[in-house]
Amino acid sequence: MHSWELARESIHIALCFTAVTLYNQLDLTTASVLTVSIITAYLLNEYTRVKGLRNPLTRLYNRLLVGEEVKQLALSPLYLGVATLALMNLLPIGEASAAVVVAGLGDGFAGLLRTVKGEREKPSWRLKTALAGFTLAALAASLYVDPYCLPAACLVAVFVETSLMRVDDNISIPVISGLLIHLSVSTGFDEALRKAVETADITAYMFFKQVPLSGLANFLVTLDAVLPAVYLALAFSALLDARWRDSLKVVGLLAASTALAQWAKVFFKRPRPPVSVKTGYSFPSNHAALAGVSVGYYRKARCLSALAYALSIATVAEILILGNHWFSDVVAGFLIGLFITLPIRELP
Repeated sequence: MHSWELARESIHIALCFTAVTLYNQLDLTTASVLTVSIITAYLLNEYTRVKGLRNPLTRLYNRLLVGEEVKQLALSPLYLGVATLALMNLLPIGEASAAVVVAGLGDGFAGLLRTVKGEREKPSWRLKTALAGFTLAALAASLYVDPYCLPAACLVAVFVETSLMRVDDNISIPVISGLLIHLSVSTGFDEALRKAVETADITAYMFFKQVPLSGLANFLVTLDAVLPAVYLALAFSALLDARWRDSLKVVGLLAASTALAQWAKVFFKRPRPPVSVKTGYSFPSNHAALAGVSVGYYRKARCLSALAYALSIATVAEILILGNHWFSDVVAGFLIGLFITLPIRELP
């Protein structure tokens, strides 16, 4: 059953991205007709299955059904299809696509993590998995809309995913996300948020620019260069206690956070602050992402957590004092590393 539950969540993610791809590649009418046809075929197939008739299609997905779905109509895929159809026809394609990606990747990735651990109802665990899922979803949804219209949608989606609402999240999350994304754009909230972030960035930049660097510059530059190696060494420290699983987890998380940060840099193409001696793009900070992984993973180990916090503070300080990143780069990088790490550290 475990493997079939993993397959169910993976198919959920794949269907959402397939739907978004179809609506972005085909004209709206063709994609909508195709969606209605698939929904109708699925509904008819489900009706015959409940009546006791079997065909190759029902045998294919019968093992994916859970709980009451075995005896009743499995409505979750239907809800997702109807929500996708409605959003694509009511909202601009970019906004609708972002909402479907938020629902598909956010809910799906969180579901994968819960399935692996075999625990779904514990509130703190649902929160951790939701934060990880919707962090990835926000990055992916930025392919379709301005990222500043996504925070409200993703935060509310985390609340919906965590709260165990009776409304099926295959319809509640895409619809709520779509409405909030559209409201963020239409009311100008996204632009107001952009200006607030830029103001905070400039304020922090001017503050740290005044820090006297005499005697510190060379040390901070050296620290910046060696910090990734220090985080990697911290990961391998678990081998001293024969905890090779922990080492593999941390190394994997460091690699994953680095890959996410590098992809985001290439996608967002945000220039670095004027005084930065580094080349390449700025958002998000890879060093801060490594700090987030370290804090998230070692937060319950006394000695290692103290070291992780000290390294993280040193990382943030040297980044901002040297002017290699904007303040929002550091916050985003740290949260990416932290939110991805919190649930994965608890997996078996």
